[in-house]
Amino acid sequence: MKGNVTCSTTWNFQSAFFFSGTIITTIGYGNIVPSNETSRAFCIIYALVGIPLFAIMFSGLGEVISNFLSKLSSHVDKLDTKPWIKNFLIYFIFGLFGFTLFCCIPAAIFSIVEKWPYTVSLYFTVITLTTIGFGDYVIGENPDIDYIPLYRIMVYLWMLFGFAFMATFVQFTSERLRQRAKSRKDRRRQKKVHQIKTETTPEDSSNLTEQEGISFMVFLFWC
Repeated sequence: MKGNVTCSTTWNFQSAFFFSGTIITTIGYGNIVPSNETSRAFCIIYALVGIPLFAIMFSGLGEVISNFLSKLSSHVDKLDTKPWIKNFLIYFIFGLFGFTLFCCIPAAIFSIVEKWPYTVSLYFTVITLTTIGFGDYVIGENPDIDYIPLYRIMVYLWMLFGFAFMATFVQFTSERLRQRAKSRKDRRRQKKVHQIKTETTPEDSSNLTEQEGISFMVFLFWC
């Protein structure tokens, strides 16, 4: 808002739709908030019911992106190179693709529509998709700009797919690191077992057999 301006579009359908989306996605910019007891009570119920339902839908979108990432990782794993190079290729290709599709391109669009510097638009996309949502920059808030009716709805759809990508990428990264740590642990265990076997020489085996024979004779004498 600029000066003493009354914004008549604060609670139109597009703004209310965007507000409901920021609740179930747990962003919570804070630019629009409930103003009475009834709306606050409804907001609590809506959040408690809507967030779990959103998580179910969210997992479906993440599964589609996960299938694409699994195919990419299977092709990279076939390469005859070191494991850390394979991991770097997977993270670089998928990360660059996702960052370009969900951050760089939307930032260019926001820069044109909102008349923001590109760095501010890129900052907004990253803060939004990581669900931080500071609220210092929010789309559709400039009273000097005549936004199209579906603008905020399209932004909300971008947020859905962007969230799915970010969650899938984080989950894949953690799973990949977990498997790598497990493989390292298995290699250390195998190396330790091999070292124990090599340290047992034939002379040690004969001494062990002789000691067992003496113990057996002592046992017979005691009997």
